[in-house]
Amino acid sequence: PPLTLAGRFPPQPAVLTLDPSHHNPELNLWAEFSNGVATALQVSEAPGSEVTRGWILHHKSEAAAASGQGSIHSHAGFLCGLGLRGSLKVMPLADCYKYLRLQQDTTSVAVVLGMAASHIGSMEPGLTR
Repeated sequence: PPLTLAGRFPPQPAVLTLDPSHHNPELNLWAEFSNGVATALQVSEAPGSEVTRGWILHHKSEAAAASGQGSIHSHAGFLCGLGLRGSLKVMPLADCYKYLRLQQDTTSVAVVLGMAASHIGSMEPGLTR
């Protein structure tokens, strides 16, 4: 979902909207990341539905098709959120290395943190390389 740049500051009842043209877009970087994490944490765990490698890559292609850098950071957060849920176990290490080769801060943090969270207690030797 798009990042909402509006909020209410109590005790005033009015809703104030932040105009993105008045600040540097890099200020939204971690907000977009957090939005992606929240999106991944909302993914349903309904019986019969599972997160697969193809499903993850499909969402990567949707993020790449969207315009702007925000989608890259949002997808990175999405990966991190999937990792926190333990869903990145389905992703081969080769795909992780492809993400790390992008050398983007948010994507690197997401892959390392997400893979570590997904494989916690597994003593997976490939993750330490």
